[in-house]
Amino acid sequence: MSVDWRADSARSLQGHKLQRRTWQRWTPEWDHDHCSGCGAKFTDHPQIPDGLREGYTTTSEDSRGAGYEWVCLTCFADLREEMGWIEVPPEEGPIVKRNPNEGDTAAVPGFRTVRKI
Repeated sequence: MSVDWRADSARSLQGHKLQRRTWQRWTPEWDHDHCSGCGAKFTDHPQIPDGLREGYTTTSEDSRGAGYEWVCLTCFADLREEMGWIEVPPEEGPIVKRNPNEGDTAAVPGFRTVRKI
């Protein structure tokens, strides 16, 4: 057990490669994600002015896809060494979330959802 409770919360991401990206909605209805460490909210919702807009997220190498898990800038800085996180350059193009039941779903600016067949 870690001395920092946030590391315990983010344990599933230990040793992962993470990329710094701007948070995106998957669909118009998808209004937030949470930091895997502290639980802070990533959102662009106008009624949540202190919502995080940028952080570190999983890459396309993750089994669940890019953008599936998020880590805030503070947790990344504080826990990077303990968690063994590796910062990689941001991938180009949309963030693609993998859902084994529905196929790959890409978040595209303008809220257009693209499904790969």
